[in-house]
Amino acid sequence: KEQSKEIPRTAKRTEPGRVEQPEIATKPGTVPAEQLTGAEFYRAQPLDPHVRAIPLRLAKDLKKDPEQHIGELAAFLVVDANDDFHRVKRIHDWVADNIRYDVESYYGDLHNAQTGLKGVLSSGQSVCEGYATVFERLCQEAGITVHKVSGHARGASYDPFAKEDASKSNHAWNVVSIEGRNYLV
Repeated sequence: KEQSKEIPRTAKRTEPGRVEQPEIATKPGTVPAEQLTGAEFYRAQPLDPHVRAIPLRLAKDLKKDPEQHIGELAAFLVVDANDDFHRVKRIHDWVADNIRYDVESYYGDLHNAQTGLKGVLSSGQSVCEGYATVFERLCQEAGITVHKVSGHARGASYDPFAKEDASKSNHAWNVVSIEGRNYLV
């Protein structure tokens, strides 16, 4: 009888201060991470450290006058990026790392949520509409073809037993066009 080899799912501590990484199993037909390209490569990457290297002066100016400094932020984020996928990844990472989700407005009164560029960047928080607004503007400033779209999504408040009206928009996100293909962000 053949014994099946279990693949470790978590890292093991082998000696003080040293951690052995687990083996990663790949399914037949999948590509190892080091061979991924384009969007697939960037999806597999952690937060780009460049997004946390924003000069302090720019971060302060952006909060005071977002309209005047949004172009400067976009230029900083995409400088030396490898390609449009990398530019989008950095913009995405900056938005995700610097805008906090406004849970109080989401569960309370959505009309109180900051969703415009100035309100989101000044307060540092928003709901999906604000995230999509900031992402769209940064991509535009970086020369990336982008659109903000809205529609119906089953999110945190989804109740599978409640009547649903999918014709009403309750979510916003973005679509970027890179190398002739569209990607949802």
